[in-house]
Amino acid sequence: MWLMSGCSVSRDVIPQDQLIITRKYVGNLLDYRRIEGELLLNPDIMWLKTSLESEFGKIGIYLRGDLELILNDRIYIRRTHTEHPGINHYSYTLESSDGEIFYRLHSFRKKGKTVLPEAVF
Repeated sequence: MWLMSGCSVSRDVIPQDQLIITRKYVGNLLDYRRIEGELLLNPDIMWLKTSLESEFGKIGIYLRGDLELILNDRIYIRRTHTEHPGINHYSYTLESSDGEIFYRLHSFRKKGKTVLPEAVF
């Protein structure tokens, strides 16, 4: 009787792009401060204070109109990859826990310096 054994090469079950983190919890909204845009067409910037980032100026979003988030809401940052011919691009949004309220992310402040959203992921 022959015993056959062999090695097989298996492929990844999960495609590589599904292993990338696309949503990150950044705390509960505690307070916010609005800075008006310099020109008429420039959006305002809202600096948020969260339970994980206790100082103002840590998370900034672009805003036109009123802030729809409610104090103590759980908020997340979502990273979305868009691919166009020759261009790979990530966009970043701040969103509510259910994802129904969202805003385009402006930047972060870390140790007195402005940090782009890519530094979070």
